[in-house]
Amino acid sequence: MARKAQTRELGTDPLPPAIAAFLAEEFEAARDLFETGPVRPSAQARAKAEAFFRGVVRG
Repeated sequence: MARKAQTRELGTDPLPPAIAAFLAEEFEAARDLFETGPVRPSAQARAKAEAFFRGVVRG
């Protein structure tokens, strides 16, 4: 497992400032959206999602 946590693709250099700023902004936006924790979808939303899945994925 320890080997899977490391990857050569990441390298050892620090992130470029533009990428680091982008990641920080995205995580901040996610925290703002989900600050109250997980939200359960309504029964209507769940039914719509299931109908979409059946129609698109299962054909």
